[in-house]
Amino acid sequence: MTVSMCKYPPGKSSGIAGEQTIEHISRNCDECGRCLGECAFLQRHGTPGRIAGRYLAGSADLLPAAFSCSLCGLCEERCPQDLPMAGMFLELRRRAVREGRGRFKEHLPLLWFEALGGSALLAGYFLPAGCTTVFFPGCALPGIRPHETYRLFRLLQKRIPKLGLVFDCCSKPSHDLGLENRFKEKFSKIMMVMQDRGVKKIITACPSCLQIFRRYGEDLETEVVYTLLAEYEFGRQDSVGLRYTLHDPCTVRFDPDIHRAVRQLIGSIGLPFTEMAHNRATTFCCGEGGAAICLNGGRDLGWRGKRLAEAGDQSLVTYCAGCTSTLASGHTYHLFDLLLASPGRYERAPKAVKPPFTYLNRLYLKLKMKVLYLLGRW
Repeated sequence: MTVSMCKYPPGKSSGIAGEQTIEHISRNCDECGRCLGECAFLQRHGTPGRIAGRYLAGSADLLPAAFSCSLCGLCEERCPQDLPMAGMFLELRRRAVREGRGRFKEHLPLLWFEALGGSALLAGYFLPAGCTTVFFPGCALPGIRPHETYRLFRLLQKRIPKLGLVFDCCSKPSHDLGLENRFKEKFSKIMMVMQDRGVKKIITACPSCLQIFRRYGEDLETEVVYTLLAEYEFGRQDSVGLRYTLHDPCTVRFDPDIHRAVRQLIGSIGLPFTEMAHNRATTFCCGEGGAAICLNGGRDLGWRGKRLAEAGDQSLVTYCAGCTSTLASGHTYHLFDLLLASPGRYERAPKAVKPPFTYLNRLYLKLKMKVLYLLGRW
C-alpha cells in the first residue's frame, strides 16, 4: 500500500497540507511574539513568520536549524492565528532531506533504535484466528515495563478474547526526521500485515504511535488504551504519604478526551495529585521531542529542567514511556506503575531502565508471548 505524506501534525490548526505550511505562515503570522515566551528554539531563531520569510527569500541555512525544534506544538497553542508551526518545521526537515542537507550522524543511534524495533529480533505479530483488534504497545513501554505490558495485555484480553498483540516500531523517528521514503516503506509494511489479516482496530499505549496511526492508518480505527481503561474498575491504591503531580505528553497536547480519561483513572484509584502550572494543552515537552536533543549537544533546550522544576518535591506521574525515561529523577512513575500495582507496592519509584536492558526486556517479552502463542495458551 502507499502511505500519503500530505498530512499535517495534529493541533489547533487544520486543513493546511505540509508543503503549504511555509507559505501560509509567511503570509499570516502577525509577529505578535506570543510563541516566543517559553520556547528557547524560537527565542534563538525568531518568530515562525520571520523564519518562513527568510526561507522563502533563499536562506537555505534555516533547513538544518529545523532539526533543533522539538515539534512539541506549544507554539501552536500560544498562537492566536492557529498557525501550523510544527507542520512548518516538519516540512522544512523534509525539504532539507530532499536537498541533501538533512542527514546527521547524531541521528544514527535513534535510527538504529527504530530499525532494531522493526527487526526480526524484536518485532512480532501474534494474531489469533478471528482477530480484528490488536494491542500495539509501542517500543518504549515493553523496554522499561515488560511485566506491566504483559499484565495490561491480559487485562484487555478479558474483554477482547481474540485480541492480537503486535511488537513493532511505528517509525515515528523517521517520520519526524523528515525521512519520507524510509517512513513510507516501514509503515506500509505494518499496514499491509494489518490489512491482510483483517485487523480493523489498533489499541496503543504509546502517544507517539497513536499520532502516527491516526494520521496514516487509513481505515484503521485507533484508540489509546487510557480511554478504554477508563471503563474498567481498579482497586484503590495507598498513596503512602506521597504527593503526586501529572505530566501530559506533548504528543497528546490537543486531545482533551485523553486528558480526561487519565485524570479519571488516577481519581479512580484514589491517588491525590495536583496539576502542574503547564498542563493539558499548555504542557511542556519532556525534552526528547522531535529528536532535537540529538543536534543540541545533548541539551534539551531546557524542557526537562522546566518539567522537573514544576514537579518540585512531588512524585511525577506520566503516561508516556518515553517521557517516563526522559524525566526519570528518582520519583517518576509511569501511570501503569500505580494502576496495575498492589497497594503500596511502589512506595519508591522504579529505577530508570536504560539500554541494553531495555532491549533485553523487549526480547524477553516477545519470546514469552511467542511461546504462549505457539503452545496455544493465548
